[in-house]
Amino acid sequence: MGLRITWIALAVLISAPVVAWAAPIEIMEVRHEYDVAADGTSHADTLLDIRLNTASAAREGGQQTVSFSPTYERVEITAAYTLKPDGRRIGVPPGSIRDQAAPNAGPSQIYSDAVQRQVVFPDVAAGDRIVLKIHRHQFRARLPGMFTTSGALVSGIDWDKYDVIVRSPVSRPTRFDQTGFTVDSFTTGDTLVQHLHARGLKARADDLAMVGPFDRLPRYHFSNLASWEEYAALFADLALPKTVLSAPLRALADNITSGIPERRYQAQALYEWVATHIRYVAITVGTGGLEPHAADWILENRYGDCKDHVVLLHALLAAKGIDAQMALIDLANTYSLPDVPIIQNHIITYIPEFDVFADSTLEMAPFGALAFQEYGKRVVLIGPRADVVRTVPPLQPDGLRWAMRTTARMDAEGVISGNSETSASGAGEYTLRQQAVSIAAAGSAIAAKRVLKNNGDDGTGSLRFPPPRTPSAHFAISGDFTIEPRPELLDGNSFPLPVGLRLLARPGDLLAGPLNLRALPENEPTPCYSGEAVERLELVLPPGRKLRRLPKDTSITVEGLRYTARWSQTDDRVVVERRAETSFATALCSGAQRVAIARAFADIRREQQTQIAFDDVD
Repeated sequence: MGLRITWIALAVLISAPVVAWAAPIEIMEVRHEYDVAADGTSHADTLLDIRLNTASAAREGGQQTVSFSPTYERVEITAAYTLKPDGRRIGVPPGSIRDQAAPNAGPSQIYSDAVQRQVVFPDVAAGDRIVLKIHRHQFRARLPGMFTTSGALVSGIDWDKYDVIVRSPVSRPTRFDQTGFTVDSFTTGDTLVQHLHARGLKARADDLAMVGPFDRLPRYHFSNLASWEEYAALFADLALPKTVLSAPLRALADNITSGIPERRYQAQALYEWVATHIRYVAITVGTGGLEPHAADWILENRYGDCKDHVVLLHALLAAKGIDAQMALIDLANTYSLPDVPIIQNHIITYIPEFDVFADSTLEMAPFGALAFQEYGKRVVLIGPRADVVRTVPPLQPDGLRWAMRTTARMDAEGVISGNSETSASGAGEYTLRQQAVSIAAAGSAIAAKRVLKNNGDDGTGSLRFPPPRTPSAHFAISGDFTIEPRPELLDGNSFPLPVGLRLLARPGDLLAGPLNLRALPENEPTPCYSGEAVERLELVLPPGRKLRRLPKDTSITVEGLRYTARWSQTDDRVVVERRAETSFATALCSGAQRVAIARAFADIRREQQTQIAFDDVD
């Protein structure tokens, strides 16, 4: 979409329990003052007074970056200096304030007119303060008539004094949604003044979390729009005119759906065509951050960003008489939607007739499957509906399946060789196809060696798969491997069954939260997804060896998660099949449910570390 949240560069640490700990950075004062006009333009003055308590903080914080788009705003550095503990001020010379183009984000192919103004402070050492004053004139609203600003106080920093003051016309007032601030509001003449302030917020040394700062830390959002309905109407004025049908678009839609009578499969075919024929290129040049191109332009050029994908798919669906709506969504790890309208950073398609959300920018995702971070999010629908704000349903139990099978054998020298196959369907298919693209880029042998090493083994192998960008009902990657000799295992040393070329998370991991992030507090909410993950490992025993003992089966059940491990032995081979089945009604696991899952994870980790050992055959 092109949303840019502009931050002054600070060393950001994430933190939970308060401990005796000195924060490397102390914010002595932050003060933002906005004067907002009725048309959404504004003047803003910002004061940053930052103490850099350590040598590393001084190295990192001695250069600050101010990002902006000259299409919308002008920026002036009105003061910048290093403040020494003895009171000396060392000003930043003009030559140490330079502009440069924002760096390209690489594989995402982002084209932007954003500018980074670099401010390099002189003679910065531990214990010094840097002071920066900035004036911004936003002379053009990103959406016509809209003003919005947001902020969150990250937890690895001491915040001594933080103020946000917004002045707006009584006739077009700003509104806010906040947590963790004290609020003062009053009117003076025809101006509404809103003052949010926080004092004495101490840093936390180790605050590990799976959801973002706007869901859990002191934060604020301001907007001069009265409702999400007003926001949807503004965006509709920009986007819907770009979906106008033309003869080439009608002809293309007819060609893509030729021989497909069922309307749902027509929609699927159109989605797959856009996903595989329109190259994703993020464009935030000028008004391109929010305003899409016309559908005919997108078709002619065969590239575009998320809003362009949605416009073209919208037009093609309309050509077949299938209604669609644009759905604005936030891709960050934020699951709440503020009470006041703010700009969202992504857009997908909603097809009411089939109650399907689709994201054609994913390219390799099946129709109706989304990226994990899109499930359970609240979206803003653009088009003729009464319910502008609604929620993307969480991933359903039949919406994801991962299965991994490894069959291996150990020879008389302790060499383990075998083959593995990993398959996926539904939402998990997209993840596996991404793996295939990465494997193809690295090369089969190099990728296999890396996979083995990531799984704790040294060896060689190869991987094979069909073209990852070709739509199909499911996707699989298979391969062969050989692990370097482990003669000590023949002498009775214990070891876990080899997993071979395992490419996806193990049963229990990811779907119910992070299995191996042990430092995460057990009461910390985590994204959760319904689905099934299966792992079947088989080992043919070396000649002259028998299994010392067969491990016991395991069964673990808590709300939302069922995990089993079944061990068996037939003649000269031992098999374990592990299975995790999850079912969640919401996108986040929290409260007692999250605590129960965190405790179950400890048992699952122990089970997955189960080892076997050999004895000589009598």
